[in-house]
Amino acid sequence: MLNTFCSNKIKYLNLSYTNVDDKSLHIISTSCCGLLQLLMECCKNVIENGVKHVVQNCTQLPEINLRYCDQVKANVVSLMVLSRPSLRKIIGFLLVTERGKSSCNVMDVLFASMYSQTNCYAQV
Repeated sequence: MLNTFCSNKIKYLNLSYTNVDDKSLHIISTSCCGLLQLLMECCKNVIENGVKHVVQNCTQLPEINLRYCDQVKANVVSLMVLSRPSLRKIIGFLLVTERGKSSCNVMDVLFASMYSQTNCYAQV
């Protein structure tokens, strides 16, 4: 079971390219609530519920990488930013404008998703 391997002392966790899922993220987020960086690049089994658990339970988290997490859509970004003020870097989202794709910061995605002025999505 994952929570036997985690503790509040773990600050950096790289789960990229693993089969981690929402149930695992729930256990990790309650056992490793002091995370400062969580990398989940290309975790195909992660959906929004798992990300929500992490954001709610990891109260100091400033950075999360969701690049190529196909099940996590950009509309979860506004929830992430509003519920976790410490979160400053969310990797893996692009902003799609009339001019095409461009990388953007968290605030661009937040405002775009709140006001539906552009179409935001997770990079695939």
